[in-house]
Amino acid sequence: MISEEPYTHLILTLRNTLGSGAYCSVKDAEGYYPGYEDTLPYAVKVYKKNQLKGFVNNTNPLFNVDGTVDSSSLGMVSMLDALKKETQIWGKLDHPNVVKVFMLYDTPDADNMYLLMQKADAGQLADVDPTTHKFTFN
Repeated sequence: MISEEPYTHLILTLRNTLGSGAYCSVKDAEGYYPGYEDTLPYAVKVYKKNQLKGFVNNTNPLFNVDGTVDSSSLGMVSMLDALKKETQIWGKLDHPNVVKVFMLYDTPDADNMYLLMQKADAGQLADVDPTTHKFTFN
């Protein structure tokens, strides 16, 4: 589960861009806690909220804890709400092959939203050939 508590005093320095897409970029980041000398590596997804204003037609229902369908997850859902819901689910995952999500930082009047996550140093999972659009897995 994503918890802001352990990260409220974390001081981050965003470095170079590791990658970018239509809605966000991923930055290399270094974080430390005041009073500690060690820095920790992170990756930070920087979402442009003005590009998440559209809607998506979600046909895949989400389920409540009791097994019933969450009716608010069906039909036209804002991209921003869908992203927040996906991030909540992603934050609950704990598996060595899944990048960990630590915190989603969002304020209503800010232009960007920041997703603090584990930095995976192994590089890209796959490359895409621009002419054939086929994946080559690394």
